[in-house]
Amino acid sequence: QKNNKQSFRKLLLFIVLLTIILAIFQISFMTYIYSFTDNGIKENQLEKLDYKIKYLFIGDSHMQNGVNPEYFENAYNFAASNENYAMTYFKLKAFYEDLNKEAEIVLLPIDIASFSSFRSSRYKISNLIDFDDCIDLYENTGDFNYIKEYFVVNTVKYSGKYTLINRFLARKFFGNSQKYIKGFKPRTGFLENKKNVDKICEKQADLFLKGHEYFDKLMIHYFKNILTLCEQKRIKLVLLKLPLYDKYINACRKYVPLEKYYNDIEKITHQYGNVTILDYQDAFKNNGEYFRNPDHMNVGGAKVFSELLSKDLKKIE
Repeated sequence: QKNNKQSFRKLLLFIVLLTIILAIFQISFMTYIYSFTDNGIKENQLEKLDYKIKYLFIGDSHMQNGVNPEYFENAYNFAASNENYAMTYFKLKAFYEDLNKEAEIVLLPIDIASFSSFRSSRYKISNLIDFDDCIDLYENTGDFNYIKEYFVVNTVKYSGKYTLINRFLARKFFGNSQKYIKGFKPRTGFLENKKNVDKICEKQADLFLKGHEYFDKLMIHYFKNILTLCEQKRIKLVLLKLPLYDKYINACRKYVPLEKYYNDIEKITHQYGNVTILDYQDAFKNNGEYFRNPDHMNVGGAKVFSELLSKDLKKIE
């Protein structure tokens, strides 16, 4: 009986120590490493904003790299890499309901690949995603991994995040040249300087669209949720067809009937009275100097586009 008590105490001590160690790792990850991610940086910046947001840019890396808020009045770029409409919806909901923030106008991209089933699996947890959101995903997909991932992330957030950890260590020792300007992530590089641009465009189109549904039901569902949320909160929603390189657009035509695709999107938006669509898809189609790759603008392209968009938005306010 004495041995049993000693064994129990040792087990209890082990559990307590393990819990403490895991908690230290979790806190350290959130304090140092998560703050280096797109969402971590943006959430920290949002907390420190000292102005009411007029223009809120949301969505994926196309928006994050393509719109510089400095060319707009009281704007913030809340877009993040690899973000799909499900995550955008949850983040936008949290922006209003959990962070108690407001924005007069929300701007969201509608790219050729925005509704692709490739996007539907590109989901990553942020601090703004709660358990109800994961339940919602599970109910719409039947994929229990969303709930499992929620618990994993909130107990051992660092698990499987070795790339992030390595990136943090590299930036800590060698410096971090990447800057975020009100959420905007300026990127360098020129598509026109690269060899085999045609193949690069084809490869990018294949990645997003080959073997995928171009109008995925899950993405449609959460896109409608975004429209509904904006309508309920009386927010003006502007949908942007961001600039794309011409050869990339042509490569995408192998998989997407573009005219039908955008007509189907408009059929959805016509059910809502607060939506405006602005089309810039062909604006820089032959300007390789404005792109870092076929579907992402570089810092120079973002400057020209932001100036153009800022003028156009003033016309429709």
